[in-house]
Order: sequence, then C-alpha cells, then structure tokens
Amino acid sequence: MPLSSYLYHQRGQYYFRRRIPELSTSRSPILVSLGTKDPNLALTCVGTLTMEFENVLDAFAFVLIVTEN
Repeated sequence: MPLSSYLYHQRGQYYFRRRIPELSTSRSPILVSLGTKDPNLALTCVGTLTMEFENVLDAFAFVLIVTEN
C-alpha cells in the first residue's frame, strides 16, 4: 500500500491518518499531526509512523493470540 494513502492534508498541515483494523467501523481513525507543511518531510514522517504502527499492531496481535489459547 502506498505511504501517501496515510497522508492527510488539511488547512496547509499534513497528518498521519490510519484506521485500526477490526475496529475501523466503530472507532474514528488515528489522526496525528506531522507538524509540517512540507510534503517531502511529511512523506518521510508517514513512512516512519507506518513502520511503527505496524510494529505496534503486530505486537498487539501476538498478545491476543496468546491470551485466546
């Protein structure tokens, strides 16, 4: 999935916006200000946040699998 799909631009600011799998229908997406108006810097930040977000979700999935057994 392209990184730019998590990049959200509003009123001149860039944000990281992502839904949480399995909860996306009942919860609002996570929205984090990137604190920049520079599109190149925003893409770099989105790449870093995407990797971190994936790590957190993977760790959370592991905890769910262990507790279900």
